[in-house]
Amino acid sequence: MQVTSTASFDPVRVDTLLQFILAVAACEDDLRDRELGPIHLLKYAFLADVAYAERHEGQPYTGAIWQFHHFGPWSTEVFERIEPAVVAVGAEVKRIRSKYADDFTRYGLDRTDAERVRTAAEATLPFTIQARLSSAVHEFGSDTASLLRAVYLSPPMVNAAPEERLDFGVVVREATPAYGPSTAPSTRSKREQKLRVEEIRAEVRKRLAAHPSGGATLEPPPRYDDAFTEGVEWLDRLAGENPPSTAGELTIGDDIWKSTARRDPDVP
Repeated sequence: MQVTSTASFDPVRVDTLLQFILAVAACEDDLRDRELGPIHLLKYAFLADVAYAERHEGQPYTGAIWQFHHFGPWSTEVFERIEPAVVAVGAEVKRIRSKYADDFTRYGLDRTDAERVRTAAEATLPFTIQARLSSAVHEFGSDTASLLRAVYLSPPMVNAAPEERLDFGVVVREATPAYGPSTAPSTRSKREQKLRVEEIRAEVRKRLAAHPSGGATLEPPPRYDDAFTEGVEWLDRLAGENPPSTAGELTIGDDIWKSTARRDPDVP
């Protein structure tokens, strides 16, 4: 049974929420994560509503109507509040032109303004939302792909079909939390792992240069002669005939959106 939201849309709550998200991002260590676009702010606001609904009988904090639109949650009400909300606290707006994709927008606060905005927002935002957003912004930052995956796999999304209104009541009915630290390495973790691998490679090259192999005996090179060719052909015969090729059109029913496979935690 779907839980009907009894809260009405609250633009003051939404503005405070968006301002808090941008302020948290502005305090991140990685420069690339200090500026967010409209899509990031929208999806983080959705995560806030999910966090609040977990503890408030399926009611979203913003009172917004969220919909499964394209590949993620969407709320026109929240989206239309983004720029007015962040400009009101002095955010810098950057319009960036791109010849490879549509032009895009980035919002940013300097550190001093961010601390002031964050302190003001913390006076009214529930601690559950503050904690969830601080964790999410630190993990995903401005990495759009990872953030979209997190919101797409949230209970309201995996229980809905395209263009349906999202039901936040599912976060109460399900035992698992709607959002937690990702089991997959975050973008920041991947960068750190890459740097560590490069350090190890550099150390290996240094040691090899200091200790040349000298007269070490090398393994003989592989033989690509008639015996090799005959052996490959014999192995191919053991595998049997190749399956016949076919062509056609695969049709997937709309009921796939309600299948339990979408809610399987082991599905990547």
